[in-house]
Amino acid sequence: MPEQLIHKDMTIGEIVEKYPQCVQIMLDYGLHCIGCHASAWETLEQGTIGHGMDDNRFKEMLQELNKAASQAPKKKETSPETTSTETLTITDKAAEKVLQLMKSEGKEDAVLRIQAIPEGCSGINYDLAFEEGPQECDIVIEKKGIIICIDEKSLNHMRGATIDFIETSEDSGFKIDNHNVKTNYSC
Repeated sequence: MPEQLIHKDMTIGEIVEKYPQCVQIMLDYGLHCIGCHASAWETLEQGTIGHGMDDNRFKEMLQELNKAASQAPKKKETSPETTSTETLTITDKAAEKVLQLMKSEGKEDAVLRIQAIPEGCSGINYDLAFEEGPQECDIVIEKKGIIICIDEKSLNHMRGATIDFIETSEDSGFKIDNHNVKTNYSC
């Protein structure tokens, strides 16, 4: 019998971090607490019991999770800076707005995709969108009840950035404070 990479006593946060390809499987089985504040510390078994999943369905999901985890490509060795969850900051106001938008759009099970797109002389353009789940090459970060998916290139452009939500009498929107972006270009 092959080794079980994922077991009932693993925390949901640990599964999401090690095997992001398993997020969609858990969502498909009705384990929607992945984005909850408590889920990162909750074991897989605790999460399923909390959602009323019966033992047979739990075993079926666990088998599917282990199959997906065993087929995952081996990750290259990375420095702690590359895998640190402290690479992005999201303010309480921004997190609240993201969760509000997810609910109003009926996408509570979605992940937040963030892309940093270099625009030459104009700096970096940011794209934030809801998607069904992470892609194979994504770095998955859980912050304030939100699963954020970002590719490594975008993360390198955004390391240390803060995502905020600003509301004024004239305008409102997400603001990304990124110290990696130079403000004076010689174009």
